[in-house]
Amino acid sequence: MSFSVIVCAYNPEAKIFEKLLFAMNSFASSLTSYEIIIVDNNSQPALKESDILNKFLKQNENIVLIEEKAPGLTLARIAGVKKARYEWIIFFDDDNEPASDYLERATELIHNYPEAGCWGPGRIQVEYFGKNVSDNKWLQKIKPVFQEKYVDGVQLSDKKEWMDCYPPGTGLIVKKNILSEYIKQVELKNYTLSDRKGRSLSSGGDVQIVFTGIKMGYKAGIASTLKLTHHIKSDKTKLKYLLRLIYGTGSSYIKAYNQVFFDTPIDCRYAGNMEILKILYFHLKTRLLKNGYKQFLVDFATRMGEINSRYICNEQVGKPALLLTFEKLIGSN
Repeated sequence: MSFSVIVCAYNPEAKIFEKLLFAMNSFASSLTSYEIIIVDNNSQPALKESDILNKFLKQNENIVLIEEKAPGLTLARIAGVKKARYEWIIFFDDDNEPASDYLERATELIHNYPEAGCWGPGRIQVEYFGKNVSDNKWLQKIKPVFQEKYVDGVQLSDKKEWMDCYPPGTGLIVKKNILSEYIKQVELKNYTLSDRKGRSLSSGGDVQIVFTGIKMGYKAGIASTLKLTHHIKSDKTKLKYLLRLIYGTGSSYIKAYNQVFFDTPIDCRYAGNMEILKILYFHLKTRLLKNGYKQFLVDFATRMGEINSRYICNEQVGKPALLLTFEKLIGSN
């Protein structure tokens, strides 16, 4: 089995990025063939000036650094895939630290479950970096927002709705023909959502990659044998960032689904200011005192993301004033 490992990087934290490089260096002991493609998505300073990366490049003949100046994770991924030589693609973010046996475990899954076209890690450990959070119970509680999970065994599905077993972008393994179809639809502008870009923290691209595989007849899943650590910089633990992340993730789902499964779209029912006021009142009444201020905002951002997803489906319909006010408060626009 052969893999093209693609890392899309934008201004990575040096010490975290070094952990990823060391982790990928351990792939050299693997019996599988692989290449590593690092895509510099307009980092400042450019990654070609990184002493750590240049040392890594000199030590590895099967690694290449390319640049994608246009901003956004989607375009960086496409640039990496077009450079890739092998049948299976693995995406790592610049804050991931995969287990040394990631390629071997991926190979086993691909051989044992030929019906699956997308895989992801079933064991994602979240570690906060550069911030003492050992006594911050709330930050420990919200680690699932950063994709922390601990599942047993293998979980697979091919349902045309987002399932808990569908893999996130972190450590995503995808058959290249699925990505070729995904890129085709992006370039035809049939898929118009993007992943992280500027202050937008959408996960629409992740969803559309998996759903494209489902539409092509593949299953998707996660497995406990695939393990990695997700390192979170301290600035990503700030409340505004968390709210933007939750809001952006929730906002992208309906349009992501409808653009892939355009023949059976989800109906969009728009919510006006009165409904938003009712939701706010409900959360204030039932969540604020019980769960605390921060968790109340997280729960409310989740609901606002669901509402916003309906408006994203039809940009000709103006958003209600209260939704726009919420976006301004969390800095998502």
